[in-house]
Amino acid sequence: MKKVFILIVLIFTTLLPGCSDEPNFEGDKIIGTWVLIKRIDTLADTVEEFDVSEMKLKVIFYTDGKYKQDGSLKAEWRNLGMNLYRFSDYLGLINWSYEREVEFIGDNEMSLKHFVYPWYIDSYIKIE
Repeated sequence: MKKVFILIVLIFTTLLPGCSDEPNFEGDKIIGTWVLIKRIDTLADTVEEFDVSEMKLKVIFYTDGKYKQDGSLKAEWRNLGMNLYRFSDYLGLINWSYEREVEFIGDNEMSLKHFVYPWYIDSYIKIE
């Protein structure tokens, strides 16, 4: 019985110190400030391009799993692996969570389907 108890204590003391309430996503490619540069409408087969200086839509992803964009009160992101990300937005009375595959092109460009209109493919460029 003592051996089982010692084994359980060893397992918990080994695993628990690695757990943390504060996630840290340091090194994830998505971290940084991104600006929308292009939107492809796959239904209408059109492309709308934006000048970076317009700052059409700016999104900032932080190392603590939070992100900020226009209108968001509280927003969180998680890397689920295999370029799949979960984004959660809390806009007061309206809350939603969605998963999107993010395609990274080099170190400073990414594209993903729009969260409301999945026939749009949005391309962003990293500015910071």
